[in-house]
Amino acid sequence: MKKAAIIIIGNELLTGKIADKNTKAIAKFCFSKGIKISQSIVIGDDRLSFKNAYNYMNSLPDVETIFICGGLGPTKDDLTKEMIIELLDDQLIYREDVAQIVKSHYEDSPYSINLVNHPYCFFPKKATPLFNSTGYAPGIYFELNTTKNFSLPGVPNELQAMLEVSVSKYLQNSQELFENIVVKTKGCGESQIFTSIDPLLWNQLQEFGEVSSLPHSQGVDIGVFITAKNLSEIQKKKNEIFNIISNSPIHSYVWSFENKSIEELIIKNAFDKKLTISFAESCTGGLCSHRLTSFSGSSQAFWGSVIAYDNSVKTNSLNVKSESLKAYGAVSEAVAKEMAIGVKKLTNTSIGVSLTGICGPLSDSTKKPVGLVYIGLSTKKETLCYKFQLKGNRLSLKEKFSQLALFLLLDTIKEY
Repeated sequence: MKKAAIIIIGNELLTGKIADKNTKAIAKFCFSKGIKISQSIVIGDDRLSFKNAYNYMNSLPDVETIFICGGLGPTKDDLTKEMIIELLDDQLIYREDVAQIVKSHYEDSPYSINLVNHPYCFFPKKATPLFNSTGYAPGIYFELNTTKNFSLPGVPNELQAMLEVSVSKYLQNSQELFENIVVKTKGCGESQIFTSIDPLLWNQLQEFGEVSSLPHSQGVDIGVFITAKNLSEIQKKKNEIFNIISNSPIHSYVWSFENKSIEELIIKNAFDKKLTISFAESCTGGLCSHRLTSFSGSSQAFWGSVIAYDNSVKTNSLNVKSESLKAYGAVSEAVAKEMAIGVKKLTNTSIGVSLTGICGPLSDSTKKPVGLVYIGLSTKKETLCYKFQLKGNRLSLKEKFSQLALFLLLDTIKEY
């Protein structure tokens, strides 16, 4: 595969004020073009760091493209254009073609702009401006020896839009066919999979391509990157990989052979079976609902939710019995079941899902431990409840609780 490298510029990244979101966006974009990211590095806004980083990236074997992110703003600490002209032995000049692009960027903006002496209009003489459809600063395209270089704004939504609109036309799709096969597992960790469950699995899969392992909340994604000359060869390799997994002890832990999110699979499977979903969330504060509605098309199956954080909402909106709350507490099997039944009736959905638990850092007044959660599922046939005791801090527990609820929901939908 062709290779690319990424240089992320920003003092804010190195002081922890913001997190880097651009490496992921560029890597995903490049993968769609058949380009592999060789390395990515984060540096501060200074000339020496940039010069060293660029020279290093440009020396990497087979790197044909370099992405430079950040430092294109109008303030004095935005030095990327000055650093680029040093690379090119160039100069910054006022360019009328760039001024027209900048003017078009401000056409629908509430801000006025005076193009005379505006920093955006001063541009490397030897470079090509790139249209920015969601921001103000033009990007920069230049070639140095045989390397294609794209200097893009550091604002993530601007960068992502420019990748599709302005960068794509400079990069050709790979002629080689490729696919990343992903097998999603749950209920086991990396060390378990490759040391005790199936110690031979990694080597078996490696015969077909580069193997990767991505652990996440409650599971591991096993990836195999395969290449081929034609579609029949791709399909043959996929079938052989799936056959290995099907005959491996890991098979009982697999919940999906599709490279799709659990949210997408829930909506797709529910829609196919004409099922509707609702949530009653306490400890997760609406996280399950947020995750489903982050997926386009969720309205096909997701109808609504109640964030029943206080007990009064549980009783008034979900018809949870006050006797259950007094006898068992809010974090209990009885209350979880009543919440699931209540939200199912309230929204008139096929499946009601509830979560009530303790995210901490303090336990509740009944001394129930942090990490305890009850997840209820109510269908037309029955209402079930599942109890889990997990470890983690407040935010990680919310994520783990929601992931478990979505796993249980997907299993329920598949068995419906």
